[in-house]
Amino acid sequence: MKQAKASIVIPTYNRAHLLPKAIQTSLNQTVECEVIVVDHGSSDDTPKVAGSFGEAITYVRRERDFGPHFCWLEGVLHASSEFVHLQFDDDWIEETFIEECLQRFDPETGFVFSAARIVLENTKQVIDIQFDDWLPETGSYPVGMLEKRFSPL
Repeated sequence: MKQAKASIVIPTYNRAHLLPKAIQTSLNQTVECEVIVVDHGSSDDTPKVAGSFGEAITYVRRERDFGPHFCWLEGVLHASSEFVHLQFDDDWIEETFIEECLQRFDPETGFVFSAARIVLENTKQVIDIQFDDWLPETGSYPVGMLEKRFSPL
């Protein structure tokens, strides 16, 4: 495998039925990406599903669940790329998503964030778009605005 331009970290727990699409859309990126699936204690077919992708992904398993934040942390610790994309096991991303995100980085950029479409998989109907109310267009935003938005206080 060539040096990955980005690492995609997918936490999972007992959602084997959702995992294949998250993995496949991550592998289908237009730039080289490493895909790291972090499973904290699934008791379903998650290990088998991850294993079906062979060496195309890195699979990290722990017997105890500590939630997605610890999975993301563990995935970042396994990442070999400078850039890391954090997602969920029920997310799928467009083929150009990572490429477009990487194009947004410059020395003044700490992270890239986007709106998210919520889609009914069976009908492909978009039922919601999250985050577009406060990130209405592509651009750079002051860190203070984002801190207020993400801060629990």
